[in-house]
Amino acid sequence: MRDDKPGYMPGNTPPLLKRLAIASDAWLRASHALETRFPTAIGAEDRLAMLCRILKRKWLQGAKAYRALYPLTLVSG
Repeated sequence: MRDDKPGYMPGNTPPLLKRLAIASDAWLRASHALETRFPTAIGAEDRLAMLCRILKRKWLQGAKAYRALYPLTLVSG
């Protein structure tokens, strides 16, 4: 991709999973059955907690799977 095009990334840009701090084995396990493990949403736990408040839900299915992907996130009150 040319450097004057939208979406261009320099060749020294780290891989996406590394930038997101997601272990590749955890991503492979989670993405194997993505719609089953994350039927509503996928993301960091604090963002999913925010989504629960917006949707007026107490929880979203997939807690174990998203904690495996985002082990360092904290739930915000």
